Amino acid sequence: MKTRNLYLAVIAIAVLTIRYIGALPEFDERYAGSYVGQKLTVKGIVEEQPEEGEFYTQFKLEVSDFKYLDAWYPAKGTILIQTQKFSELNYGDVVEIVGVIDEPLRSDPRISGFIKNPGIKIVKKEQENYFLSPFRQAQGKLFKLRGFLTGRLDAFLPSPSSGFAAGILFGVRSGIPREVTDDFKRAGLTHILALSGFNIVILIAFIENFLVFLPRKIANVLSLGFIFVFTLMVGAGASVVRAAIMGSLSLIAKMFGRHSSGLRLLFIAAFLMALFDPFIIFYDIGFQLSFAATLGLILFSGRLKKIFEKYPNQLGIKESFITTFAAQIFTLPLIFYYFKGFSILAPLANLIVLPFIPVLMLGSFLSIIFGKIAAAPTWIIFEIVLKIIHVFAELPFSFIDFGIS
Repeated sequence: MKTRNLYLAVIAIAVLTIRYIGALPEFDERYAGSYVGQKLTVKGIVEEQPEEGEFYTQFKLEVSDFKYLDAWYPAKGTILIQTQKFSELNYGDVVEIVGVIDEPLRSDPRISGFIKNPGIKIVKKEQENYFLSPFRQAQGKLFKLRGFLTGRLDAFLPSPSSGFAAGILFGVRSGIPREVTDDFKRAGLTHILALSGFNIVILIAFIENFLVFLPRKIANVLSLGFIFVFTLMVGAGASVVRAAIMGSLSLIAKMFGRHSSGLRLLFIAAFLMALFDPFIIFYDIGFQLSFAATLGLILFSGRLKKIFEKYPNQLGIKESFITTFAAQIFTLPLIFYYFKGFSILAPLANLIVLPFIPVLMLGSFLSIIFGKIAAAPTWIIFEIVLKIIHVFAELPFSFIDFGIS
């Protein structure tokens, strides 16, 4: 068995290496990154739902053409665009951009360049873009559905509770004020606002309980469909895709009466994701943190359970502590590297706050359906949790900032 696993690992590494080399961009006259430092007019498609900040809009433009001496020429590459608030943009829109292409903000072969505050002209709205593939058209409709659902949250929950709800349900963080996100950071709870495997596991549990009256195989098939649609709707971020693949494979194994190894599922998910996007392993922070946290849970939580087996599991506190500690011990090096600091109170803050998340997710979902009737008690719980987080954030030395540039 060990020999076979070693062979499979070598084959996987070889395949991914070839895939990585083959995906590296060619710096020719068509590549947008070849024009860094120059003012250029480019045309392309908005390839992801734009990210709405408090004072800005940021999106990725999949470049198709560039303009030179009043003539358009084929082009390629992806440019990261950041501009002042531009709420009219949607996924799938065709736009013209005029601006100076700068180096990307951080090294990433997937990004050809960066343009800040360019001139923007919408050439064709998503619904008029007949060149969109059926897959992209479907995802565009799902993004609109997500916008409608977050709008319902905004209508029935006051800020910042509505932004918090949109974050834990749909991964939308644009409605969360800066001071609140700072509190989450200082308390070591930023991961709650980004959809992760934790949220997906909760959603799968909700769906399975909701479909309990159906035959097991039919319920599993419907659960698989829900996971796929939900993953597309929330933008298919790395942590969500990782959890979706592992959850789907686990459900399929159950359908056929097979046992699924968590470690094997994790590496299958990583291989499939890297096969689709060969740069994800080295350049996607979300992927790295999600993989490390899950690896910590798989490898370390069992050992911690043995260490603490003589202690009672009152109100699930011991189990919650073990889960939190196992995940965080593996992500700590990455947190040091990327964020130049860490929250020393994170284990305790997670221990107290995480048990509220399933309740808040359910309350937020019911608020979308039933409006103010469900929103009122949900808002009270949100306010309690936000107050707890603020208290943690205000404690002396809650966040150790190394200030390394």
